[in-house]
Amino acid sequence: MIRCNIIRHLIVAGLLGCLPGVVIAETAYVIDRVLVGVYKGKKQTGTTLEVLPTGASVEVLSRDADLARVRTADGVTGWVDANYLIPEKPAHLLLLELEATHEETTIQLRETERKLQALTAEGLSGQMQATSGTGFESLTYKQWAWLMLLFFLVFSLGGYLVRWVIHRRYYLVAR
Repeated sequence: MIRCNIIRHLIVAGLLGCLPGVVIAETAYVIDRVLVGVYKGKKQTGTTLEVLPTGASVEVLSRDADLARVRTADGVTGWVDANYLIPEKPAHLLLLELEATHEETTIQLRETERKLQALTAEGLSGQMQATSGTGFESLTYKQWAWLMLLFFLVFSLGGYLVRWVIHRRYYLVAR
């Protein structure tokens, strides 16, 4: 009886352990929004003159150890922790610029597709393809054979000529 209970408990524990989603872990991300305070003095105490969000552009007037004297876009001059300043644009600003560029490109693509559909509907597309061809579309089998033979002949003679020039220049010198 005790042995059956132990086996029963082990089976139940094993089944419960196999259930998916018993322990649910959520995904979280560290925020990239940093608010930097601009202070009147180097000690960075007291009230802040302005709070700058991530990506705010400032003009660095001078640096002193880990501090930087900056001028904001609003014209406020004060001190900030220089560890929060980087010379390149933050990733989220670059992403916004790329999304705007993508949107412009998508609009241009749609306009070009509409123009192409209009040209195709008018039949001008076929005329443009006929006039912009390479000229090889209408060659017969015999003409292709002659063209390939001519290509092979020119290629072989060119190789022979290069070999002859190298041989004369480098091997037939008086030593």
